[in-house]
Amino acid sequence: MQTTTTLDGAVSPGRDAQQVAVVTGAGSGIGRACALRLADDGFAVVVNDIASERAEETHGELEKRGRPSAFHVGDVGDEAAIGVLVDLAFRTYGWCMSTSKESCMESALPCRP
Repeated sequence: MQTTTTLDGAVSPGRDAQQVAVVTGAGSGIGRACALRLADDGFAVVVNDIASERAEETHGELEKRGRPSAFHVGDVGDEAAIGVLVDLAFRTYGWCMSTSKESCMESALPCRP
């Protein structure tokens, strides 16, 4: 994969790379709507929610639509859970943009391993 390094040292994917988003709270409400919209816009989505059934449901909907998706169940208030979530995004897709249901891409930040 072609990458670009920004001035602050973050590595971003090249133009041809799959865009990947991690969406927290993606099991319901605004988070779910963001996950579905990002997938419709061409992103692979890593779904996160504290409730396993809701995370799996959103992940299943993305798969049913033929969109690339992975899911993680965990509380993003727990630093270890965040590490596992970011690791999943990197192992699955090699890159991610982190979003939350509150920001939904307005303040997306590059994830780092």
